[in-house]
Amino acid sequence: MRIARNVYLCLMMSGVLMMGVATDVLGQEAYQKGPREVRIFTLENASSKSTVNVLASLISDVDIAEDRRTNSIIVQGSPQSLDDAGVIIGRLDAPTAQTSFISKVIDIQHRDALGVAGMLNRTIPSRSFEANIDQSRQSLVLWGTVTDIELSERLIAQLDQPKDTLHLSFFFVEGRVGDGVMNASEGSPLPESLQDVAAVLVESGFPHLSLQAPLSTHVQEGETFTLSGTKGRVVEDRVQYHIQGKIERATPEGTTRLSVQASVNKVATGYGLVSIETSIVAVFDEYIVLTSAPSGSDRAIALIIKVGR
Repeated sequence: MRIARNVYLCLMMSGVLMMGVATDVLGQEAYQKGPREVRIFTLENASSKSTVNVLASLISDVDIAEDRRTNSIIVQGSPQSLDDAGVIIGRLDAPTAQTSFISKVIDIQHRDALGVAGMLNRTIPSRSFEANIDQSRQSLVLWGTVTDIELSERLIAQLDQPKDTLHLSFFFVEGRVGDGVMNASEGSPLPESLQDVAAVLVESGFPHLSLQAPLSTHVQEGETFTLSGTKGRVVEDRVQYHIQGKIERATPEGTTRLSVQASVNKVATGYGLVSIETSIVAVFDEYIVLTSAPSGSDRAIALIIKVGR
């Protein structure tokens, strides 16, 4: 394996197929912090295609591309991440990694063994690799090259983490038509982090804002949650809500994947204020607008969520 350091090139103009890490807009700032370099790894034994797939599954804070004409991998990231990538690529490209086969049994402590086995079989590119389940022990029986087993152990260490218990908060911000001046005195004051959402409603012609008391619940990763009930002090303003969904681990670190269905209706009239079904990657302790839309001739409503530990 040959390495070229700090080589900057136009990937698209040179016909290179990019394969990068998908990041949520809210995660871009953290993702881009710190000095970043480019290194080119020219492979001698392994294929660039299979190496890109494995590398992308093991390191989340780098951009990865392959040049199949030269059987090379182009990696951009921090110096530490590039060093880690070099170690992994070196093992994948070692001549002995393609010929030495071993078997190993690994106990799964926290996650579903079937799900972990499926992830390994989809991620490890070697045709000779297999991850099977010993259901009596909640264990995986691995078979493959030395490199395959080493990579699978690293993946298992990332996947078999204790399930987080997360705190979910939902907020309903309602805006009513008015003279164009924000007025939060009719309801609870808006926290500073919700001002951007409030500005959207104000600019749309709904300046008189009120914040409903937040709905909150604790949810363990992989479990579904349900919130149902009514909110509102005055009968004519009271709303009935139903929110259900599921939380799952996501990458990069500090995020979680949230699948949610939500509906909000006026109690007095049965009029639908909110109806949404979506799946998002949520950054911990950030407010995310699930929907913001007019809900009648004189009002609009925004449904906002915050996920925390």
